Amino acid sequence: MLRQLITSKTRLRLLLKFFVRSENEAYLRQLAKEFNDSANAVRVELLRLTSEELLLTRDAGNTIMYRANKDHEYFEDIQRLVWRFTKWEEMKEICESPAVKQIYLGEFNEEKSFEYIVVHDMDQAGAAHMIFP
Repeated sequence: MLRQLITSKTRLRLLLKFFVRSENEAYLRQLAKEFNDSANAVRVELLRLTSEELLLTRDAGNTIMYRANKDHEYFEDIQRLVWRFTKWEEMKEICESPAVKQIYLGEFNEEKSFEYIVVHDMDQAGAAHMIFP
């Protein structure tokens, strides 16, 4: 449903980036590289979301860092919508484990679903136990 409401792929990716995990922070060129998109396309959408105060900025030397505005009146509503769209609630407990080091969210358009890749700190014996109970 979110794809029908938000037709800009770049804007949708930005909402996912900043609202799945509100602690996420990134700068323009990092986002353009991550999305495999032009810096100008990302800049336009960042400006739109910033002008609506959905994103906040801070200066970090020569770069501008972007993050979700947790104080925005619709923050929780947007976050719930994004979580439902990505099925984050189902993964949240696993991903909040102290052993988890990184989380990657990959979209697969054919199935219209998401796949999570979780990088964790586990020894081989523990991994073998999980794979072969």
